[in-house]
Amino acid sequence: MPEQFGFKEKIFNKASELSSVDKELQKRAEWILQETDIESYLKKGGEYLDVGTGKGHIIQRILEDMDKKNTPIKAYYGIDIADKPLKKVQRREKIRKNEINNKNSMNFAWAMAENLPITDKSLDGISYIFSIHHMNKEKVDAIFKEAKKSIKKRWLYFYC
Repeated sequence: MPEQFGFKEKIFNKASELSSVDKELQKRAEWILQETDIESYLKKGGEYLDVGTGKGHIIQRILEDMDKKNTPIKAYYGIDIADKPLKKVQRREKIRKNEINNKNSMNFAWAMAENLPITDKSLDGISYIFSIHHMNKEKVDAIFKEAKKSIKKRWLYFYC
């Protein structure tokens, strides 16, 4: 875990390994999708990025829903600066892809919001679900500048 994380973040990370907490995170993902209706903004064959994806429950749920609706998207990438949760979601995603024959692609990686590992003008949208308030205030301008150059159109979805 990067050095910038303090005691509180390390405790949360340990607690999030518990299956009861994981189930609550799954419930929260369902609630967010119902409240925001983010899926209605996603187009079939589109490519999206979630910044600060954490455990990845929201993206995985979106991909499952889009597959059930027969409107698969090309890819939904997830980045986070905390590497341990990403390792867990990468393992969970391998299981998900093996259990169901879905058309959706999801990739998780360690990356910084102000230096996205994305080709310019290659994304249809970027989401910052529960992540903006964790970002360094001095870097917010650089983060949004990076987002603007990564998306095809000026569409951003925020949920903080």
